[in-house]
Amino acid sequence: MASRRVSVNLAGRAFGIDLPSFEAEDNSAETQSILSDYFPELKLTFGSKSQRGGRLGRQTVSVTPEISLRQREAAAAGSAAPISTSVQQPAPAPTAAKRVPSTRFGVSDVYFGGEDYWRNIEQGVTPQEIKDWAQSNPQLFREQNVKGNQEGLYEQIMRGNVRVESALTAPQTAPTKTSAPTGRAPISLAAGQSADYFGGKDLEAARAQGYSTREIFDFINAQGANKILRDQNLPGGGGLYDQLKNELNPPSAPSPSPSPAPSPSPSPSASPSRKPISLEYGQSPDYFGGKDLEVAKEQGYSSAEILDFINRSGTNKILRDQNVPGGGGLYDQLMREAGRS
Repeated sequence: MASRRVSVNLAGRAFGIDLPSFEAEDNSAETQSILSDYFPELKLTFGSKSQRGGRLGRQTVSVTPEISLRQREAAAAGSAAPISTSVQQPAPAPTAAKRVPSTRFGVSDVYFGGEDYWRNIEQGVTPQEIKDWAQSNPQLFREQNVKGNQEGLYEQIMRGNVRVESALTAPQTAPTKTSAPTGRAPISLAAGQSADYFGGKDLEAARAQGYSTREIFDFINAQGANKILRDQNLPGGGGLYDQLKNELNPPSAPSPSPSPAPSPSPSPSASPSRKPISLEYGQSPDYFGGKDLEVAKEQGYSSAEILDFINRSGTNKILRDQNVPGGGGLYDQLMREAGRS
């Protein structure tokens, strides 16, 4: 009996199983296992593979051990699956999820700019992740930052040398990001009926914060009047935009003068007192926008004349975003004013 107990203990330790022992009343060692109804069973699985080396190569053998505990009575009857304690290879560590850059830090929640780049870097997004994302989303870069402009943000990201001053490349960042002194919340679109448009309630809220007419007017122009204004509040519609403009530049009362004798007037386009319609007054000298339209009308050009100028120059060349035909912006506005819609 003693030799059998020693054999059982040795077998248990050989398979990594500690079979507890205790002293009987007569001080003789007895083995009592909580697994006394089971016996260990070892299975070795051999495999071979070739390793390249030399002219004949070399064969190696891999061994996978599997230790099982089989119930004695069930094993005698030929049933009962063994309790397996197979040695398993550890699962590979999961790879870190790829981070997606956000466009919520800059002036626009849609387009990616310099402010977005540096804020994403602060959030832990790597330059390589931003580069991969930019290559898949070039349409989210605008103005000087577009793909192909070697001085813009997109090409800087591709080269891997984004300049610190790129966070300030967009001239319209000042009104929304830096114009709010301590104690004043930034001008926003949150007070009115729609969070996408600036309206009367937003104007009231901005003035309650202490913003001047000039600051509010500059904010609207920086965001894009045709983007955050609608209906009669658009430039030339007689609403909010024109109200702010008149507050800054009140129209002077015309002085009485005798009516001149009627004479044939020259064509407006031939007037020597007017400058040619130009793209130089807006945010970009490459596109015709709200400021260019405003100056052209101040020069005395009619909506029809301005529309003809745009058509001759090529709508897809000098218009962009919502100002292109069918976008609901400047071009469509001129079409309605000229009676051509």
